Amino acid sequence: MLNNRQLRFPFACLLLVAALLRGDPLAEGIAHWEAGRHEQAAKVLKKAFRDDPNSSDACTYLGLATASMGDHEMAIVMFQNALLIDPTLGRARLELAQSYFALGLLASAEEEFRTVLADDAADGKVRENIEGFLQAIDEKRDKRDRVFLQNYVIRLELARDSNARVSPTGSVYFDVEIPGLDGALEVPIERDGYLAFWAAANYEYRLRNSKLAWQARVDAGNVAYADQKDLDIQVLGARIGPALRLADNGAAGIMLRGLYMDKDYEDYLRGWGGLVWTAWRLPHHATVRAEAELMQRDFTQSDDDGSDGTYGHVRLVPAILLGDNLVSGLLSYGFANTDNADESYDRLAAALRLRRPLLRRWKLHGEVFASVRKTLYDSPGVYSPSRRRDTEYALGTSIERIFTTSWLSVETWRVGLFYEYTKSLSNLDLYDYDRHLTGLRATVVF
Repeated sequence: MLNNRQLRFPFACLLLVAALLRGDPLAEGIAHWEAGRHEQAAKVLKKAFRDDPNSSDACTYLGLATASMGDHEMAIVMFQNALLIDPTLGRARLELAQSYFALGLLASAEEEFRTVLADDAADGKVRENIEGFLQAIDEKRDKRDRVFLQNYVIRLELARDSNARVSPTGSVYFDVEIPGLDGALEVPIERDGYLAFWAAANYEYRLRNSKLAWQARVDAGNVAYADQKDLDIQVLGARIGPALRLADNGAAGIMLRGLYMDKDYEDYLRGWGGLVWTAWRLPHHATVRAEAELMQRDFTQSDDDGSDGTYGHVRLVPAILLGDNLVSGLLSYGFANTDNADESYDRLAAALRLRRPLLRRWKLHGEVFASVRKTLYDSPGVYSPSRRRDTEYALGTSIERIFTTSWLSVETWRVGLFYEYTKSLSNLDLYDYDRHLTGLRATVVF
């Protein structure tokens, strides 16, 4: 007697042949899914979704296919779409819960599992399966009914920093990119390459089913510039504060921040301040995050004493998923009010990024970005009676491979190459320069 697996394969083949004859991408995609060809199913079902985004079947089966390929973020979006079209789709809700669980979003997973359990239509096997998931969720929480979440990020970057044209005096400086620190440290142009190592640990602690959580983050890093006069920078930062879930699609929080930095292994910078943020998930696969920060920075090396003062910024970061394309932007205003007027400024910045898959089989993704930054200083520049005004234009691209391993738990890797070009123009030619940055970057999240 034939078993269910032996019967399902020829049936899927018949469905596929019929779908090809009709030119029906939905039926063709379902047939691929039934036959276990998940990548082909996802490709065809995306066409079915584009043809009819209001088809609950297209959304559900595309979610199933992408979840089977490990892309649970995309699966969640599709299952949510299916439930917006028809909230009674028990299978879509069950699969949504399982994708939440796979990403470690335990509260959301539990909520969806219990919603399915509340439906009397759920049969015995489904209920037994859900009970198993709920038990697994409870095992991930401590006995006191508290939730502790954590994740870690490590980044290694090796880059070549070269210049097509620089100021004749050699007094032009570049900002060093330090996570969470905008424009705090500069190095002279003669540096021609660097090796950077960054690590971050993120923690969240809350009572189960509570809207209030405590979040903390620790950053540590080292940037080593190599030339005839080496420069090493060590950074240690920390932040902590409460976060409040405002609705099913929004949250806000406030954090206290502290920062310590060494330059050439000597005390260089100490900073403290606060950060206020809010983030929202919007319709049509869009998100937006806004934040405002103030920080007092005290430089301890005599050459930089004039930079002591208050630094701040307001930043808006929108993003939207358009098919396979993730489009994000940045709008920001920053300022520095320092002891030395030459170091005080007002700054406006804007950026646009586009990210999309390139070769799915090899899990390659590409990104391009463009940005502009305008800075107006409070005092005249060198040899000029007018206030110094700088404008920086930047273009960049990167290609990286994204893959997962299971050495410790589940690690997500991003490894690839990047290139950035920056052109700086000033009302004083003294500060003009061209910069090319080429390098290798590897990031792991676990």
